[in-house]
Amino acid sequence: MMKAPIKQELTFKDYPQVKAGIVDWPMSDIRLETTDQLALINLGTHIMKTWNDYSDPALSIVATGQDGTRHHTVTPIMHREGETFVLDLVLRDNNTSDEYPLGIFHPHEKLWHIKKENIGLIEVMGRAILPARLKVELEEVKKFWLNEDNQIAPSAPAVGPGGRRTPRHYVGQRGGGLRRRTRPGLLRCIRGRWGLQAYGRRRRWLATIY
Repeated sequence: MMKAPIKQELTFKDYPQVKAGIVDWPMSDIRLETTDQLALINLGTHIMKTWNDYSDPALSIVATGQDGTRHHTVTPIMHREGETFVLDLVLRDNNTSDEYPLGIFHPHEKLWHIKKENIGLIEVMGRAILPARLKVELEEVKKFWLNEDNQIAPSAPAVGPGGRRTPRHYVGQRGGGLRRRTRPGLLRCIRGRWGLQAYGRRRRWLATIY
């Protein structure tokens, strides 16, 4: 997000020292840039307060529900470039409807196979950071699917002492599915005859386990 350009400039007559604009980004992001810290704080506060009370029913944007629930918030993200302070204000709306009970502006059901959870700070910023180990591990997974020699270890047992399930060593039900272990040096992997098809069917279920 920090590298995204401004697609539409904005001006605030009371804050001529602040460069502002709408960021070319998938989310609604207003960027403020200035060396004047006080002006940045005051303008940023003004925008957040305005958004908290802003409604446009034609676009399903409603600040407060009939039961008094407030639906709007702002994700502020700030960094510094030399002497210039850069503040990104991402406008959020948590309103729901009968058609979209989990959120009008949250991922819809047709996209749940990609993302079901609400968008968090990491996603807002476009910083989906993956661990370095995946570079090696995914190569081994690739070999597994191609029936080539690989270093994928057998799955860990599903239960520990006393018959209790080990918290991070879950093994799928009989017949295959997802299997996972996290002891150092061992791969987390997808195994079993169902393969990727099972992964798609069981994603929501497994989310409740981990």
